Amino acid sequence: MSGEMAWMGKDAECINDSFYTFADTLDNTNYAGWTPSTSARSCIATKTAGTFTADMDDYEYYIVWKCTADIAYDGTETQKALTVFDRAYLVQQLFRRPSSWANIQAEVSNGNVCATLLGANFLRYYGTTTGSITYTWAGSYGFYYTAQAATFSSSTSAAPTVTVKTPVFYARCNTTYFSTTNAAKVDQAQSTLTMHCEVWRVKQNGILRGIYDRLTHFLNE
Repeated sequence: MSGEMAWMGKDAECINDSFYTFADTLDNTNYAGWTPSTSARSCIATKTAGTFTADMDDYEYYIVWKCTADIAYDGTETQKALTVFDRAYLVQQLFRRPSSWANIQAEVSNGNVCATLLGANFLRYYGTTTGSITYTWAGSYGFYYTAQAATFSSSTSAAPTVTVKTPVFYARCNTTYFSTTNAAKVDQAQSTLTMHCEVWRVKQNGILRGIYDRLTHFLNE
């Protein structure tokens, strides 16, 4: 195990470094026409990013999303409860675990699963003190992305077709991170968004498969 992505597991290999790319401005999303509120607004809905055939007998896969949101304003905003930018690093793992109680007892991992390993959003913002810029690792206000589970053509096939889904992009006001007043002052045409997806694979076992193997063994103790 070596290299910057060695944390994924044995012989981490990028099989597609541009599986999906997207770039646009906020005015071309459902942010346009929104009356800012503390209820989350889905600005970009999920859609199919692409498909590939997986070898679930020999490998496990990681879907890595790197997403950005750089927010511009009209010049009348206040530096309080003001989102500046968001960076999301979303890691999903495709692996196998037992698909039934009988398989749990036999410790047979035959069910295909997509689970989010990390759904981190980093938000840079001006908080409750005017002019004081800060950050949070817990992005669920301002602007943020959420991972959407990939689907399998078969829940147990060793060679399923995997359909990858794009993240959902949200806007949400809050008195600390993004006030409704400042949300109305966003320059949507100058605010930029990007999504980029890579697909990696490792030889079994990866992180979550190893955890579920230990859990399955624990259930049988």
